[in-house]
Formats: sequence, structure tokens, C-alpha cells
Amino acid sequence: MNLNLMGMPGVLIGGAGLLIGIAAALFALVVVALALTGAALVVVGALTLTGLILLAVALPFLLPIVIFLFVLWVIVAATRHTNSRKVA
Repeated sequence: MNLNLMGMPGVLIGGAGLLIGIAAALFALVVVALALTGAALVVVGALTLTGLILLAVALPFLLPIVIFLFVLWVIVAATRHTNSRKVA
């Protein structure tokens, strides 16, 4: 069907088609963004689960280092706290 409209009706129909096209493109953009966000959440969840499993496997070997770092952190925090009281 070939409909050739001239003048104002053609401009109005052309403008309406343009608006419908823009709305469809924006809708498709939102749908794709939501789909990619969902996929990204799945990837982040899988990486977190993998990290927790690796941490559970490595933690017994790292426990002496963690204890040492905790003691060092407590000493530095206590020393820093007393220095900040003297300055203030």
C-alpha cells in the first residue's frame, strides 16, 4: 500500500512515526540495560561465591598471618589513638 500524503497531514504522520520510533528505541534501550544489569549481578554473585570458597580453603594456611596482622593493627591503633589525644 503506497500512501503519498502531501502538506500538513504528511508532516504530522511523519512526526508521529518519528516519535513512535524514538519511544521504541528508548524502550529497547531500557530492556537491554535491565538484562545486562541482571547478567552483571549474576557474574558478581558467582565471583563472590568463588572468592568465599577460595577464602575458606586458604584460611587455615593464612591464620598465623591474620593473627599477626590483627595484633599489629591493635598496636598501631592504640599508639595512634594516644598520639591524637596529645595533639588535640
